[in-house]
Amino acid sequence: MHPLIIVENGLPIDHIGLGVPDFDAAVAMIEAATGVRPLELDRIGAQRRAVGRVGTKAFLEIIGPAADASEPLDPVTEAAARLDAPRVLSWYVGVSDFDGYAAHAEKAGHALIMTQHVARNGYEYKIGGPDGIVNAPVIPWAIEWVVRAPAIADWPLLGHISAFGLEHPEPEKTQAVMDALNVAMTVAKTETGDARALVTIDGPKGVLSFR
Repeated sequence: MHPLIIVENGLPIDHIGLGVPDFDAAVAMIEAATGVRPLELDRIGAQRRAVGRVGTKAFLEIIGPAADASEPLDPVTEAAARLDAPRVLSWYVGVSDFDGYAAHAEKAGHALIMTQHVARNGYEYKIGGPDGIVNAPVIPWAIEWVVRAPAIADWPLLGHISAFGLEHPEPEKTQAVMDALNVAMTVAKTETGDARALVTIDGPKGVLSFR
């Protein structure tokens, strides 16, 4: 694992982005499966969001379209709206030095794209994405919390990640990217024909899995 990547409970996961086509139904399903209701955050345009911790600091972010939105959908919300079931759209490694990690990625031939420095609502972070949509959602985004929102500690605990896996139609090529970025995760060959991240969360009431 690259020394700038933060590891919690053996996994380099800061958070997981779960796309859902029906936001209310997905939140209700997660509550029914785990016994814990995710916390809905403020809307961003046509995007509805809810969150819940899946570790000490790691969290699940649920993203879906607002049914009554008049604004156009952003690319992430549009991708969620096209799904036929909840699915992991992205996952994020936390890094202690975003600029240093970005320089490492560029030197490795996989420069981060869509980099942003965001400050709002009492928190601040730097973020950047993988260098090819063909690798999404297998190759992780990187995020550095310059100022981590203190409210995260008070978000509901949905459970803990008990399994996390990555699949791709061409695992050797994608594994080469992961190795170049020094992200110590194994990419397996997909059984569905498309790239996927798979997560299982053990909650206080039951188990929740997405693939």
